[in-house]
Amino acid sequence: MDNDAGSWLGRGITTAGALLAFVMFFMPWVLVSCGGNELGTLSGYRLAVGFEVGGRSFGGAPLLFLTWAFLLAALLAAFVVPSGKVRGVLGVVFGVLSTIVVMIVYSHLKQEVKQLGEILQVHIRGGFIGTMLGYLLMIVGGVVDFISGEERLAVRGFSPFESNLLDDPYGDFGYMPYAGASDNDLITDMHEGDFYD
Repeated sequence: MDNDAGSWLGRGITTAGALLAFVMFFMPWVLVSCGGNELGTLSGYRLAVGFEVGGRSFGGAPLLFLTWAFLLAALLAAFVVPSGKVRGVLGVVFGVLSTIVVMIVYSHLKQEVKQLGEILQVHIRGGFIGTMLGYLLMIVGGVVDFISGEERLAVRGFSPFESNLLDDPYGDFGYMPYAGASDNDLITDMHEGDFYD
């Protein structure tokens, strides 16, 4: 598992974003009003399980619980997946997917309220903004982690197409180029003695 500063920064941002999004899920997301009169505030949880506003019942949006799975997966990836690049991609993917799910549910809520034919309005509240900020932090943390993984490979002399181990005579793979060997020679260092073929 990587221990460089960039890797831990990326994990920290991703973790903070996931935890923030989870806490804000239970805070007021929207305020429903009619003619200037407040009818009620709804948290993300109430939107998911169903709610009643102004004597009208609205079905829940259990799709929102899928974001919990994304948050949990992002937290697990931050501390279980050893590759910074993979963690970065997962953090971005889970953050984007969570954002898409919430926006779909919010759009559906506005359409459902509009179909009532009454002067009902839906206003965004702090919980919704905090949740979206959490998803944004997950994405940012993923990008930081991914870039950190790229830089780590560059420092170690790796690229997707070639390896340069000249700065480390033994390398991580136990072999090294040798000036006196031909292209067909294989020089393998076993750290106890050299084997020449």
